[in-house]
Amino acid sequence: MTTERKATLIIEGRDPVEFPIMTPVIGNDCIDIRALAAKTGMFSTPGFCRRRMPVEDHVY
Repeated sequence: MTTERKATLIIEGRDPVEFPIMTPVIGNDCIDIRALAAKTGMFSTPGFCRRRMPVEDHVY
């Protein structure tokens, strides 16, 4: 049996909102905030979630 993990966002004065935690094959777990705007009416900063690294910063 698989239990879906969730992250809870608490915003003062509002009900808590849950988002699923996704586990990739490789790398760190991620909080799936695709429904953030629909659930809260708020947006995240795109640069916070996706940052491009210069080629020299990649580790091989």
